[in-house]
Amino acid sequence: MMTDPDSTAQNLPFRMHRTTMALRIAMSHELTAAFGEDFTVDYWQALKTLCTQGRMSPASLARTLHRDRASMLRTLGCMERMGLVSRIRGGRSHIVEPTPMGHDFMPKADRAVQQALGGLEKLLNPFEINEMSRILDSIFHKY
Repeated sequence: MMTDPDSTAQNLPFRMHRTTMALRIAMSHELTAAFGEDFTVDYWQALKTLCTQGRMSPASLARTLHRDRASMLRTLGCMERMGLVSRIRGGRSHIVEPTPMGHDFMPKADRAVQQALGGLEKLLNPFEINEMSRILDSIFHKY
């Protein structure tokens, strides 16, 4: 019996990337509809992390979000100009924290992202979502 080449482990990274991109595009579409093209998925991830975990250095935020430091600094610079975050001088580096406007922004941004991801709940039941999360976390921590 021949196996489908699309079902092999070799193609798993491609399929994961394709799925990630589809979800990211859906999230971008909803965020753009809610806020215009200036607010991106990267901004949402950074702001969500700062709102839930509290202030941190740009380098720590970059590590948390698995981004390079230079890219994170550009993202934070744009977010600061938008009034979503502020930088506080702290020792040798800056600390970043969400502004009151950033905190107020999060519920609407979360609703936009939830709107984009709501289709997952129609495709997968809660057990499948939890199992997929477990599997993806296992793969991530292995590499």
